[in-house]
Amino acid sequence: MKSKIIIPAILVLAILCLPVHLCAAKAGRGVKVTAKSPGEFGELYGKSYAVVIGINNYEKWPSLEYAVNDANAMEKKLKALGFATISLINQHATRDNILKILGDELPRKVEKNDRVIIFFAGHGQTEQLGDDSQMGYIIPVDADTTNIFSTAISMDQVRVFSRRMRAKHVLYLIDSCYAGLGLTRSGSIPPHEKDYLRKITSRKAHQMLVAGGRGELAHEEGSHGVFTKYVLEALDGAADQSEKGYVTFSDISSYVKPKVSRQTRNKQIPQYGNIDGEGEFVFVAAATPSVKHKPSAHKDSSRIDDEKKRLAEERAELEEQRAQLEEQKRLAKEREKLEDERLALENERKKIEEDKKRTAYNQPSASDARSSRMSRRAAPLQATSTNNLSGITIRIVHVARRKYDAERASLILTKMGAQVHLYETTDSGNSAFIGKLITKNGYENYTGTIINALSNIENLTMDNAGGYQAYFNDGQVFNLWIAK
Repeated sequence: MKSKIIIPAILVLAILCLPVHLCAAKAGRGVKVTAKSPGEFGELYGKSYAVVIGINNYEKWPSLEYAVNDANAMEKKLKALGFATISLINQHATRDNILKILGDELPRKVEKNDRVIIFFAGHGQTEQLGDDSQMGYIIPVDADTTNIFSTAISMDQVRVFSRRMRAKHVLYLIDSCYAGLGLTRSGSIPPHEKDYLRKITSRKAHQMLVAGGRGELAHEEGSHGVFTKYVLEALDGAADQSEKGYVTFSDISSYVKPKVSRQTRNKQIPQYGNIDGEGEFVFVAAATPSVKHKPSAHKDSSRIDDEKKRLAEERAELEEQRAQLEEQKRLAKEREKLEDERLALENERKKIEEDKKRTAYNQPSASDARSSRMSRRAAPLQATSTNNLSGITIRIVHVARRKYDAERASLILTKMGAQVHLYETTDSGNSAFIGKLITKNGYENYTGTIINALSNIENLTMDNAGGYQAYFNDGQVFNLWIAK
């Protein structure tokens, strides 16, 4: 009896101690993955390597807050899953160091049945190329903000890294936002196909999961990037929705994308796909009981705090936008007011210029005559009555240089109740108006009133020649002529 019990226990212990795919993972978020039977998976991989890059303190780019935290947490998780890790943090994550490790050192040690993960948390950039295509770039710590091509690492170079490595499976997890990735659809083998696990792990798979697309920002929350937070949950087993005992790249991507999108209100939508091959990168967890843990009170409190923080940030953003809108409205009103003042000043300037021209044109040789005329011109507008011209229409015909006098006469007569129309002519003699002016029959009744009201208008002539009575039309119009 003892021998029957001891032998399986030793066998289980031996399998659990395999270097890669059955390393015990520490307790974490979500659902723990259950291996249905340890021998079911066999030897999926040889060795497992991971290069972890995190940059907060850039030389020329804006600093980040939690990229290094993301890199440290990911390195810890990958070590627990059996990966040998190399980390490049802050000042060590130069372009030369990244190229050296990914392009030279790693290809020399990786074998055909091995797997490799490259994790990057830092700035990403998308460049619009001359042929209207786009190219994404990983930004090292020493990259220039203007010379992107020569100082950053393009997605074309990332593809070269993959081609230089003999590894069966290569996975890029990038907590930055890009466009121009040129990825193909992942998960080309249906999960229900016979021998699915064997097929996806035996075929080549170089795959990529990035935090978002062009123009999006990689959001941070609770000391981690939102993207990295949900990738860690997926690796903890939350992505194994069917409890099959392992999680694939497609499982992780399908878990992370909606979580991140929902958490950021679609401001950040992860992108994923294949660089090369039809297989799937696979993680196999330890054979532990499948238990769905209820969130602890501490985790509930932490999530509530995170939600409060996010709502407070959104509220502050809305308040800032509202303040900006109010400021724009205020500035628009101020501009409108200034424009009105400018137009008023411009009109005043024109009137002054016209007054100067009229003064120069009408200036007699005698200084006392000039003083008398200037005093009359400056006299206030007067009207003997506001209603004694009500019901009649008055035409004022003037030459251009007498426009000012005509306008003053129009204002006076309008205050007296008349309807006034101004006509400008280039003629300056009485004969030019003989066939044009139609006067009101009985105009004599209004002559004294109008002359008295317009006594401060110089050189005013009224069309009152009796010889023109034959042209009266049961008149409604009385004519003034300001031309000399």
